[in-house]
Amino acid sequence: MINNLIICHLNKSPKCDVPHFELVQETQWGLGWIWEMKCTKCKFISEKYKLFREINTGRPGTKSATINYGFQTGVINCNIGNDSARLLLTSSCIPPMSKGTMQRITNNVCDKVVKLAENETEQVVENFRRRNQTLGLNKNSPVKLQMDGTYQSVHIKSRHKMGQNASQAIGIACENETDNHDIIGFHLVNKLCWVGAWLRGKGYDVECPNHEYCTANTNRYDPLSEKDLGYEIGKKWPNLIYLWTIVLLMGMQKSVQGLQEAMQEIFDPLWSVNRLADTIHRGQSQFREVLRAKFSVGMFLELQRPKGMILK
Repeated sequence: MINNLIICHLNKSPKCDVPHFELVQETQWGLGWIWEMKCTKCKFISEKYKLFREINTGRPGTKSATINYGFQTGVINCNIGNDSARLLLTSSCIPPMSKGTMQRITNNVCDKVVKLAENETEQVVENFRRRNQTLGLNKNSPVKLQMDGTYQSVHIKSRHKMGQNASQAIGIACENETDNHDIIGFHLVNKLCWVGAWLRGKGYDVECPNHEYCTANTNRYDPLSEKDLGYEIGKKWPNLIYLWTIVLLMGMQKSVQGLQEAMQEIFDPLWSVNRLADTIHRGQSQFREVLRAKFSVGMFLELQRPKGMILK
């Protein structure tokens, strides 16, 4: 900007030998800025300089700044939202962008992240096919998976079932063939919807997720179920056209039932999903059984008694 400013000033005001530039106007573009400069010794006014790199979308009109998309990419990968991000910028004496702009950019970034994740999943599946061919197996040979679910709640202590005070549940399916354990299936159940809550607060008879601009995909009164998580994960797999036979390695039986129902609806009514207990759940089950077991008083004494000793 400075080099171009000096050259333009020299061409338009050759008699002004020593220019003195000042800021005439600045326009905020998210986290980027657009400056317009002038010379106080002459009537020179510069063009508007964009102090950020633009994203080439191939469409007419004003283009987005890379710094705005880069910032939102970092926000969605952290445990903070747009409100906390705005507070962080304000505390650092950085003027934050408006809430509407942040939400619009967040939606665009999330859509691109979803597409990127889907492409990466397809690449993982293609790598499995190549691996099976290298090992001399059928490219659609069974793949061992491990699945589990988590939910947004700090008050539920039981690990066997979900509770109604949770507003989100996440189910993840990972391959158990390699040490990377890449994610090949994912589903989020969300009850949170700011628009629906705001409309209900105004007296409108609105229920999620049956209204416009709704972010929830289930009703707020519906219970969270790991069986539904397994079912929804299974419904997404036909788009990848793979995994003709699945061996499931996990400890949650309800998710297995949901996955099997999805596979039977999509591929074959006789489809079978094999459930195998993994080492973590099996070890925890054995540990709990030992704690609940009732041993006789002299059991361990008999094991420790030397040969020839008689206990009275």
